[in-house]
Amino acid sequence: MTRLSEELTRAVRMIERLQHLTQALSERLGSVEDVALAKPVAEKPPHY
Repeated sequence: MTRLSEELTRAVRMIERLQHLTQALSERLGSVEDVALAKPVAEKPPHY
């Protein structure tokens, strides 16, 4: 039973770690999307 508990504890820690990493990557991706998908600033055409 102890070995099963150890494996479950390890699995829970890994899941928590992966959830944290997923959240961090999601936030970073959101930041990149904000920059990459920013709308261009409307400028006057060169002939004005």
